[in-house]
Amino acid sequence: MASQHPQPERGSGSGRRTGGLGSGRGRRARLAGLGVLALVALVFVVQNRTGTEIRLLWWSLRMPLVFVLVAMIALGVGLDRLWVWLRSRR
Repeated sequence: MASQHPQPERGSGSGRRTGGLGSGRGRRARLAGLGVLALVALVFVVQNRTGTEIRLLWWSLRMPLVFVLVAMIALGVGLDRLWVWLRSRR
């Protein structure tokens, strides 16, 4: 029995990808971008590894500044996602 849905043609073209996500140039650009981000993250951690005292009401603790900054960013992103989710339910 023959298929009722037409099948896409195979073998049309030279088999090379032109542009797109799988191209060599795009892959190198993504790897370079990831490398730059990794380097910036490493510099951020090294420069902010000194301890700092955090106080909230009657609590007080000492931790590296980088952890405080990352925690505050994560808290902000979490609150934003919660706000968007709550607004979408209306």
